[in-house]
Amino acid sequence: MRYTVVWRRSALNTLMTCWSSSTDRTALTEAVAEIDHLLGDDPDRHGEEYYGDRIVVVAPIAVTFKIIEEDRTVEVVDFYSRGIR
Repeated sequence: MRYTVVWRRSALNTLMTCWSSSTDRTALTEAVAEIDHLLGDDPDRHGEEYYGDRIVVVAPIAVTFKIIEEDRTVEVVDFYSRGIR
């Protein structure tokens, strides 16, 4: 089933800061697109439990997210990067 993926402002701000300073924007952009795709299609099948939320990793990034079943929405709560320069 399809879900709408929305990002919290704080997660978007962290992503944009990382993207602005990155020397590999293509890898970062592709990872974000893959995460959006995964979370938009049966998000409960992706990632794993993480302190009450869920986390999914698509190297070199990870996001935590919440599934809001009644709205068919996935909210990206936080953004993490590793090795992005």
